[in-house]
Amino acid sequence: MLIPKSSIPLIHWPAIPDKAGGLLLSILYQLEETQWWSGEEIRKHQFQQLGKLIQHALKTVPYYHQHFRDAGVKIEDELNEDTWSRIPLLSRHELKTNSKLLCSRSIPNQHGKIAWGKTSGTTGKPLRFLKTEIVEMFWRALTVRDQLWNERDYKQKLTVIRSGRYVDDPHAIKEYKGWGKASNTIYATGPSSLIYHRMPIEKQMEVLLSQQPHYLLLYPSNVYALAQYCKEKELSLPSVQEIITYGEPLYPATRSFCEDKFNVKITDAYSTEELGYIALQCPENEHYHIQSESLLVEILNDQDQPCQPGEIGRVVLTSLYNFAMPFIRYDIGDYAEVGEPCSCGRGLPVLKRILGRARNAISQHDGSYRWPDITEIINNCDLPIRQLQIIQKDKTAIDVGFSAHRALDASEQEALRQRLQKILGKVFHLSLTMHDNIPRHPNGKFEYVINETITG
Repeated sequence: MLIPKSSIPLIHWPAIPDKAGGLLLSILYQLEETQWWSGEEIRKHQFQQLGKLIQHALKTVPYYHQHFRDAGVKIEDELNEDTWSRIPLLSRHELKTNSKLLCSRSIPNQHGKIAWGKTSGTTGKPLRFLKTEIVEMFWRALTVRDQLWNERDYKQKLTVIRSGRYVDDPHAIKEYKGWGKASNTIYATGPSSLIYHRMPIEKQMEVLLSQQPHYLLLYPSNVYALAQYCKEKELSLPSVQEIITYGEPLYPATRSFCEDKFNVKITDAYSTEELGYIALQCPENEHYHIQSESLLVEILNDQDQPCQPGEIGRVVLTSLYNFAMPFIRYDIGDYAEVGEPCSCGRGLPVLKRILGRARNAISQHDGSYRWPDITEIINNCDLPIRQLQIIQKDKTAIDVGFSAHRALDASEQEALRQRLQKILGKVFHLSLTMHDNIPRHPNGKFEYVINETITG
């Protein structure tokens, strides 16, 4: 059993936490119970909380005051499934255009200090949003829930590889005494370090071998590049006990390749910067549990109806506790597949797969989308390919950029073309171009597929 930090001198056990630690532990105590509730019980409490959010938004948020009135939602209405379904979706474009009108004019004082945050802006201008201390508290609680689910040893070392918003010098390495505010608020933790994602892969590996971390937190594309490098150079990371990924879709081939190479489990998390954790990987399975205590997640089809298990739809989110800038039925542009109830017994709904955005899918001739597993192509083409990036120009043309350990001869390029056509379909005309390197976005993310026929 983990013993929290005590704020009282000479008192070790039972620990007496400080105010922040006590509040965080009180949330975690409830999360331990609510994860085992039935789906119906969870939904009932979500709607009770949503009722308070809707009333607050109608009274204090100019955008929703008009938005809800236009939809026929009245403040005196009892919130139910029918009322909820009448509330129009909020698109990213509407969010950016109306950001000031979406801010509450009367935020409860008890929600603490307010602050502006912003997204990383992978493909465009970053999105600014307002949040409160309550938002931060729930983010920390779910961070600790993920750590407890996976029984991480807080005494060990954590290394994080992140974007330049955290580190400015590509060769900088920052050292910390703890794992960060989420963990350190209630537990004594071991050291951590931070590496800039733009540090060359060979240098990253050199640092990791020197530091010998036990836990590694980074983007899936980054750990995949490290695994490729280790395979080429016959290296390993024997100290690493678990790899934690976030920020990009984790493709099955990426997971299997990296788990085989590093001989550890990969644990993935699905989150956005504006709403925090959406779903965490089940500690017993590879699918994800929606974090229903902090947000309502809807997976909707083209008719805006809920998807059933096995169906893929758009991810629509509602934060249950951001009363500074309510996100209500926010269509974030991602797609996910609904899963069956989990064998672990948790009542938290299941996402089987997180597929990513339409812009990162191939548009099919029938109007549907496909998210090809590009790392599976790299792993199984028997060619010295390091990177592949597919850019769909229109309904028939695809540009394929690749980097390799050496130039490919004509027969190898044809083999790559045939492999791609088998995955993508022979209806596409493929143009192959070799690059020395295909750069990541400034925030460190890498897009394997870019669909230029889709905007937004």
